[in-house]
Amino acid sequence: MSMPDLQWMNTKAGCLLLLIIPVAVTGGWLSFDAIALRKEQIRLMSAEPAPIKQVDAQYHQLPYPEFTSLKSTYVAPLPQPEKAPLVIDDDSAAFTNTSVPKPTSDEVRESKDDQAAEQALKNLDLSKLSLSMKSKVEAAIKSEKRSEQAPEEDEDAMDLRRHEDQYQGILPALNFQTHVYTTDPTRRWVKINGVEYRQGDSVGADIVLIEIKPKSTIIRFKGDLIEIPALYEWRG
Repeated sequence: MSMPDLQWMNTKAGCLLLLIIPVAVTGGWLSFDAIALRKEQIRLMSAEPAPIKQVDAQYHQLPYPEFTSLKSTYVAPLPQPEKAPLVIDDDSAAFTNTSVPKPTSDEVRESKDDQAAEQALKNLDLSKLSLSMKSKVEAAIKSEKRSEQAPEEDEDAMDLRRHEDQYQGILPALNFQTHVYTTDPTRRWVKINGVEYRQGDSVGADIVLIEIKPKSTIIRFKGDLIEIPALYEWRG
């Protein structure tokens, strides 16, 4: 190499360049070596399973709780829609409910005979009888009227709506779908759970239909007299 070719080394730029080149080469080598070392560390860490440290959990065993018998919860009854029961007079020939059977000819004849007999008793002239006989006849007529007007049961019946808690889950479900009342007890009937019943009929186990009133029905259940409103649905 000739002298003129080496003159650039004597300049400031040449000196600076001579200093930078070794530093850059050394730094690059060190960086490459550090990257290779880091890769090796990562490989070794991934190859080894992660350490598992077991720690005893702290817990306390409490005594088993004691349970008492559950108390009954009062459930407010749902409001029942007001339905007017069907009331039929003896002299009525028309029925407003299509589900009510029309009276037979025998029933019509019997009703007319009863009315005729009652009218004959009203027109009976007792003035020609002796005082003792007259008093006996009047007493017999009054006794017969009292027996017809007296209820079938002298005991007081409990209103089911006021004693629902007492019969909840005991008295079977009773859906009173139709209520027919007439002044003739033999023609009164109600439809319960799709079946027609008259006074004295057995509705189910331990349930007897005692009396059909104008706006309610009285049943006997296990010795208890219970009054149920007309067209009332008891869900049991």
